[in-house]
Parts: sequence; C-alpha cells; structure tokens
Amino acid sequence: MGAAQRIAESDKAYLTEHFIRHGNILTHVSYVTDPVYLTEPLIKTQNFVLNERIQNGAGAWLWPCEYVDEVAGRPQGVVPNYLIGKNPNVKEFLDRYHLPLDAAMGGAKTMYPEYQQELEKLQK
Repeated sequence: MGAAQRIAESDKAYLTEHFIRHGNILTHVSYVTDPVYLTEPLIKTQNFVLNERIQNGAGAWLWPCEYVDEVAGRPQGVVPNYLIGKNPNVKEFLDRYHLPLDAAMGGAKTMYPEYQQELEKLQK
C-alpha cells in the first residue's frame, strides 16, 4: 500500500495481488482481508501507462532521488508503537474533524450513505 494509504494490519491479514496488462496499460489489483482490523475486504486498484519513450528499460529509474532520514535522530530499525489503550494521540483525528469515536473506528459501515443518519444521532 502507498504511504498515504496505510491501515492497521494483524498477523492474520491476507493479501492477494493481480497484475493485468491490456496493451500499454498495467492494472494492479490488491485484495486484503484481515479478520482483526477489517470488517470487509479492502480492494484497491492502480493503473500504470507504459512510457514508450524509454528504450529497453534504459533510464527507467533515473529520477532525481536522494537518501534522507525520514525521522531525524531515530535509531535505525526502531518502529514507534503504543500498546492497546495507551496511544495518547488516538483522539487527534476525532478532535480535528469533530467526530465521535464510532465514526472513526466503526469499520466499513461508516462509508455508506445510511451511516449519515447514525452519525447525526451520535453527534447529538
């Protein structure tokens, strides 16, 4: 998943990927199931277009990139984490968007239009 698309994942998560090519279009389909964190499968697609100006792959990776420390001062290999119920930032998203906890942690049901009525009840 893309960096902006990270979700919580347990050791019971299962990922299936398909790469489908139609001419110059490559479609990547990912299908994630996780009985711990997902209430229904997460399905995502991405489309890529072949760059025909590149001959035999030469120059395909010539992008102006450089290595940087993403978080300065953090030792290599350290992954910040909190135990369940100990995250001091859990309400940050809720406070920013003025949402009840159920709206942020309610799973797939929160993406359907019918949930708007439930949200209105929770905010009263």
